[in-house]
Amino acid sequence: MFSKLIATAAAILMLAVGTATAGTGPTARGLRADGLRWQGLADQYGRLQGLKADGLRWQAMGRFYAKQQPATAATRGSFHWSDAGVGLGAGLAVAAIGGAAIVFARRSRRPKLAL
Repeated sequence: MFSKLIATAAAILMLAVGTATAGTGPTARGLRADGLRWQGLADQYGRLQGLKADGLRWQAMGRFYAKQQPATAATRGSFHWSDAGVGLGAGLAVAAIGGAAIVFARRSRRPKLAL
C-alpha cells in the first residue's frame, strides 16, 4: 500500500516538473555561452596535443600485437573433459541458486499466523 502511494507521488511529481520546464527553451545568451565554452575546450585540446599522444600510443600497441605469433588452435575433434566439467559445475550451481530463490520466494508469500 505504502509503495503504491510513493509510486503515485513520484509519477505526479515527474509529470509536474516535466510540464513546468517544457515551455522554457534555450535562450540566445545561453546558446552563445555554450558555443564559447565548446570553443574554449577545443582550443585547450588543440594546445595539449592529447589526441596526437593517444594516436601514437594506439599505433605502438598495434605494432606490438602485429609482431606476436598467433595462438595455435586446438586440433579438430579433440574434446577436453576438464572444460566440460567446469561447464557442468557452473550450470548446476546456477540451477541450484535458481531453485533456492524459487523456494524462498514461495515460502515468503505464505500467510503467517499471529500467535
